[in-house]
Amino acid sequence: MNERLRIWLMAAVVAITFFINNRTLQPDIMESRNLVTAREMVETGQWLVPTMNGELRLEKPPLPTWVSAVVESVSPDDIAAQRAVASLFGVMLVVFFYLLCRDIFKVDPVIAVILLCTCYQFMLMARTVSWDIYTHGFMLGAIYFMAMAVRERGRQLGRFCLAGVFAGLSVMSKGPVSLFALFLPFVMAWGLFGRQSMRGKWGSVGVMALVTIVAGCWWYAYIHIFHADEWQAVMAKETGSWLNRNVRPWHYYWRFFLEAGVWALLLVTATVMVLRRGFRGDRERLVPVMWMLFCLLLLSCMPEKKTRYLLPLLIPAAVVMAQAVGLWCASFAARSSADLSLYRHSGGGAPAWPFRLNAGLLAAVCLAIPVISFLLAFRKDVMTLPAWCAVAVVSLGAAWLLVRAAIRLRPLTMVYTVGGYYSLLVLFAFPVVGSFINGTTMQTITAAVNAPQMKHYPLYSPEGEELRIEMVYQARRNIRPLALDSADEVMSRLPMILMTHEYAGERLPAEVLNRVDTVALGEFDCNKRPKGTRRHSPLFVYRLTLLKHATERADSITNHTDNVSATQQNR
Repeated sequence: MNERLRIWLMAAVVAITFFINNRTLQPDIMESRNLVTAREMVETGQWLVPTMNGELRLEKPPLPTWVSAVVESVSPDDIAAQRAVASLFGVMLVVFFYLLCRDIFKVDPVIAVILLCTCYQFMLMARTVSWDIYTHGFMLGAIYFMAMAVRERGRQLGRFCLAGVFAGLSVMSKGPVSLFALFLPFVMAWGLFGRQSMRGKWGSVGVMALVTIVAGCWWYAYIHIFHADEWQAVMAKETGSWLNRNVRPWHYYWRFFLEAGVWALLLVTATVMVLRRGFRGDRERLVPVMWMLFCLLLLSCMPEKKTRYLLPLLIPAAVVMAQAVGLWCASFAARSSADLSLYRHSGGGAPAWPFRLNAGLLAAVCLAIPVISFLLAFRKDVMTLPAWCAVAVVSLGAAWLLVRAAIRLRPLTMVYTVGGYYSLLVLFAFPVVGSFINGTTMQTITAAVNAPQMKHYPLYSPEGEELRIEMVYQARRNIRPLALDSADEVMSRLPMILMTHEYAGERLPAEVLNRVDTVALGEFDCNKRPKGTRRHSPLFVYRLTLLKHATERADSITNHTDNVSATQQNR
């Protein structure tokens, strides 16, 4: 395959996995927090001191939220536009990853990018409006400019300054998370195995550190000066969360290779291959695999653990897998050509059975996809017959190509086939997957509370009860807490819409019920998963009730209540 075609294939994989069908999944809690904060930035004009549902939101620095707020001001309530802009920063990460593979690690950058973009978790995070893709994208830029500055002769002050700017932008995206999870492991691996000379560069490194501090910490300094009490409370809360929330044992991440998705076996195989050959020969080859392992080690040292925290680990993991593919290509080419020098360059040859095992397993997965989609989708009328036939034909074609690649020892064909197959599934089958994740019974409150007759009434929920931020996102406006046991407090807020899990009459004091008119607006099950499943939560089931003074008549909302059933069908 010529280089131009390879580049186009890589670009197609990136475009499809990042941008296509980006409305399929409902916003999760992380996206909702960012989007609610961005909406309030636009409404209040408070860009330096963010709020979320009317309360200060200082837990995360605001750079990604500023981006979302700009999109919100141009295209309000447009989740597709928000995700597309976030994906552009995923493309930025991919560009720096490509350059790092080409210029520093000397592996095939096209293969490495395809491997990275077809890791499920990376694909998912690159198409959502969260902080992670921003912070790791900027930090990978910092790593690239720093590595180039160290590799080239001279002070390289310009490149070190660029590295400091990008590192500061990373800090402004999610604090020091990526410094700890991506930058520090790289420095450790490169320092131990990279054999790079720092002569005459330490002054530039100091400038890089200063630029990072200025670019990344000015907002923190501003908040500390002008909102000191709130800042101290947030720091205490965040510190407690890291130490006491979602605490897992140190070995919790032992299954880290599963985060590579379809490449899980390849990641294990590649890690063993690269470690064995690196310690036997060129130690600089060990930098990517040690970068990955140091990342795993540092993340394992933190008490709070979640699988999504392994996202930065996939970046060096893709380099390691690309190294293994390159070793296979060199070894199999030497074997077929009987070229002794090429055989030695490949590290003494690589056995064929690990490659064939990987390609065979991937072929088996492709063969299983039509069966699974038939049982879980077609038989349940989630997928049409033409769609299932298309999936079956593409799956069989991919399986045939993988078996052929295994027999003829063609590692590049394996990667191209899986990249193309993965992209086609995202293109045509991702909406079907989304229907399983989102469910078919979800009823949002968006239309009900924003109808012309309702949108001027404020929204309240019981004080002291947990209010999921997804509900605030659905409401498209703030939902404030209300002390229902205080009759004076309730009466002073009328008229309003009250959101309760129970009937309003069960929550309001008799003194209030005797003085108000109540109009039920409907019951809304806002769960993504259907009732009876493990992930169905009562926190997303609400009854909406319009409360007005008894002297007022509720005739103005009669037409609206007649259409409650239609409102509840909104998705």
